[in-house]
Amino acid sequence: MLESGTQGPWVRWLRINLAAGRWIILGILIASITGKQLLSERLPHSPWQRAVAVAELLALLPIIIGGLISMASWPPSLETSNSGEEALQFLWFLSWGVLMFLRKHEWTSLALGVITGLYFWMIGRMHQRRYLVAVVGWILAGFAVYFLRWPNEQRLMLSGVAGGLATAVQGAWEMPRWYEMSSRSR
Repeated sequence: MLESGTQGPWVRWLRINLAAGRWIILGILIASITGKQLLSERLPHSPWQRAVAVAELLALLPIIIGGLISMASWPPSLETSNSGEEALQFLWFLSWGVLMFLRKHEWTSLALGVITGLYFWMIGRMHQRRYLVAVVGWILAGFAVYFLRWPNEQRLMLSGVAGGLATAVQGAWEMPRWYEMSSRSR
C-alpha cells in the first residue's frame, strides 16, 4: 500500500475534491435512498425509480473511492484524528437507526429533522462555520411534512428527501471555501 507521503498528486487532488464535495455527496445519498423508498411506496410504477437508483449509486461511488484512498494511510495519526466529530457522527447514526426503527410513530419525522438540524449546527460549531442552509432545511423538513396527511413512514422519507437536498445545497455553498483553503495550504 502507498504511504501518505508517497502518494501522487492525483491522490491529493482526489482527496481535496472528495473533502470539498462531501456534503453534496451525503445530501444526494440521503435524498436518493429515502426518495427511492418513497417512490416505491407512493408511485410503484414511476419511471423516476431508475433515475433515483442511478443517483444513489453515483453518490455511493465517491464514498467508496474515498474509503479506499483513506485505507492507504491506515491507521490514522493522532494529529489528524477528530474524535469529537467522530463521536457526534456515531450519535447521529445511532439516532437515525432508532428513528427508523420507530418510524411508525407520528413524531419521528419531526424528531429526524430536529436531530439532524442539531447535528449540522454542532458540526458547524466544531468547524467554526455556519451550516445555516442544512440546519434550517432539516428543521423545516421535519416540521413541514408533519402537516401532510400521509402515512408516518412516508412523511419520514419525505423529510429525508427534503433534508438531503438541503444538505446538498449547503455543500454547494461550502465548496468554494474548501477550494480556497486548499489553495492556501499549497
